[in-house]
Amino acid sequence: PEPSEEAQSADLTEKEEAIDLPAVKDEKKEEVADADSVSDESSDENEEHEEDPLEKLHLDDASKKEVYLALKEFSTTEDMRLVDRALKHIKPFYDNLYSAERSQALEAFVAEGNEEGDFEFKNDDTDNNFFVLYNSLRDKKQKYFAQLTKEKEHNLHKKNELLSQIRELVDGEETNASISAIKELQAQWKEIGPVPGQHNKTLWANYNALLDRFYDNRSIYFELKELDRKKNLEAKLELCAKAEALYIASE
Repeated sequence: PEPSEEAQSADLTEKEEAIDLPAVKDEKKEEVADADSVSDESSDENEEHEEDPLEKLHLDDASKKEVYLALKEFSTTEDMRLVDRALKHIKPFYDNLYSAERSQALEAFVAEGNEEGDFEFKNDDTDNNFFVLYNSLRDKKQKYFAQLTKEKEHNLHKKNELLSQIRELVDGEETNASISAIKELQAQWKEIGPVPGQHNKTLWANYNALLDRFYDNRSIYFELKELDRKKNLEAKLELCAKAEALYIASE
């Protein structure tokens, strides 16, 4: 929230210097609170309206082919979090069917008088297709999360740099141009994407604390200017009174 344009001007008039300082800080806090809650509200809204595709799957009595086709439904999904959940949900069903089929083949092999150590299980086409698809989706998912982690670390670095710049403004001398600088840094902060979760709370705490200090300092700055204005006005009135007295005495 920005004070009036008159308050930022270098040529402040006596009337323009008198601004409503408490409102400035209150608006700033509302802005920060809104920014801090947007992502949570959006997330809740999405979860409320989107149906989970995994809930539609009924694989308890499915064949290997049906399990493979269920996984294939996620092959074009761009939501890697959903892909990750699908892999973890579907893979055990296929593993159980694969293990049961292998055990049956081994029993038949030994029953024919063969040594268990000589047994070699050969995958069929469904096995090959499933494992190729599974590995492909797993690799795609791993690359996505690796890139996401890298981007979050980069965002963390950028936000820490902005905190340093805000701290310099807070610790520096207050000027009429300070509000423009802090607004620009706040805009840059909003444009930066997510950071690693373990750093998010600390970042916001530091950011809010610095903004509180900035607006506190700014309030004091304008209060002091208001005091100077009143003192100057009192001095002017006193000089006018003296001049008027001298004029009357000279009559």
